[in-house]
Amino acid sequence: MKLHHIEYAIWTAAALVILAIVGWGAVLLNRPDRSGTLVVETTPGRASVWVDGNFVGTAPVRVEGLTAGRHVLRAVKFGHVESVRWVDVTSGANAVQCDLATLPDGSMKVTSEPPGAEVFVAGELRGRTPLVVDGLRPDRYPVRLRLVNYLDWTDTVEVETNRTAERSVSLKSRTEAGYLAAIRADSNDVIAYVDLAHYYILRDEWKKAEEAFTNALVVTAREPSTAHYTGRLTQEIQKVWGMQFKYSDLQRGREVVTNAYVNAVEKCPTYQRYYGTAIQYAGDLGMNEKARKVIETGILSFPHSQSWAAQTVPSWNRRGRGDDERVLRLVDARLKKDPNDFVAHFQRMTVMRERGETDEVIKEYTTLIPLTRDKRVRSRLMLELGRMHERKQDYARAAEAYRDAVRDEPLEKDKAPIQYNLVRVLGKLDRHSDALDAWEQAVRFQEDVELACRWRLEWAAAAISAKRLDKADAVLRDVLKLSQDEKTRSRAETLLKNVKETNP
Repeated sequence: MKLHHIEYAIWTAAALVILAIVGWGAVLLNRPDRSGTLVVETTPGRASVWVDGNFVGTAPVRVEGLTAGRHVLRAVKFGHVESVRWVDVTSGANAVQCDLATLPDGSMKVTSEPPGAEVFVAGELRGRTPLVVDGLRPDRYPVRLRLVNYLDWTDTVEVETNRTAERSVSLKSRTEAGYLAAIRADSNDVIAYVDLAHYYILRDEWKKAEEAFTNALVVTAREPSTAHYTGRLTQEIQKVWGMQFKYSDLQRGREVVTNAYVNAVEKCPTYQRYYGTAIQYAGDLGMNEKARKVIETGILSFPHSQSWAAQTVPSWNRRGRGDDERVLRLVDARLKKDPNDFVAHFQRMTVMRERGETDEVIKEYTTLIPLTRDKRVRSRLMLELGRMHERKQDYARAAEAYRDAVRDEPLEKDKAPIQYNLVRVLGKLDRHSDALDAWEQAVRFQEDVELACRWRLEWAAAAISAKRLDKADAVLRDVLKLSQDEKTRSRAETLLKNVKETNP
């Protein structure tokens, strides 16, 4: 009996659930639909359409399933004013028309160097440069410039409303492009650089011409394989200097080749061949600051033992520029105008040195030293002045010059030879105590270990002569410790034995 009552209760509950579900479904079926459809059209068509920030397509477009109520509608088309508005969507079908206003036109201005190039806008010939093209819809336009003997120029120009897009174009000639292509293929093509320089001069592109001549000089200096071009290069440069070509500005052409030589000296300071021409050209044009710089570069680059100073003026003579007397007349004329002309004094000194007139060389060095601006250069000049005094056996003045050179911040590589020279003259003056101090400094700055050890042998001998046996002993022991040369070690052992015998 109990079981029958339980089954009855279960069936009753199930029936109630079914009735509830059926009732809720009836309510939903009788509820009115609250979604709508929106059809958007634009003028002009094919505008991009967004609803509530979501892209829905290009007009005309049908948007379904929108909830009834207010929505944000946005329509965009390039070249037209954007439309943003509220739309009220009701259940069922809704239609909206968006009229997009056209943006105002823009324009394009195109100029070229040289002028007269044909201008093609979107493939259509519109005229020749300089040119202004009006009435262009805002858009990006392909533009091409064409001129005989020049490479075509192409680019994309964006035109905006109520604005003028400007392009200024420097057209590259086919001739220039050919030379540049040859240089790219062979960066050591000296003749290509020279011909390119002449081309630039004819076009009054002076800076580019200077760069091309400089590159030709640098290549010739650095690449032994181009040595056979040297004669042709010099000849072509002299044509510009000698005004054999009727350029628009002859003086400017001379400045170009002068600057090229000066630049080449700066880039290749150890190549002596260009110094004489650079100084000569700069001096003739009154470019004394550049000539001074070249001279000081030479003084710093070449030890005077190589007689660099004496080679500059004679090198001009070998090129057929005249004899010494002619050079001196030109130099003296400049010195008359400016007694402090560093370049002129240096040129005069080189002539006197070549002639072997030591007194005149000393006089010019004495004048040059206070005129130079670089302490290292001044130190070099004082080093050479000391050597000139030594030639005259004026050891007191030589010692004074060497001491001044030491005090004036010489180059590191000059410190040892200056002290060595000072040692020699102090020995000649019997100033043995000062000489020993100078020996210590000379050895200290000498980077070549074996040479420093040979100097130590001389130092020890000087110490023995000055009765400074303790110093001689210490110096000789350093030689035995540092030197690997058998002759040097043997000499040191002999001297050390003598020291021990003298001072047991």
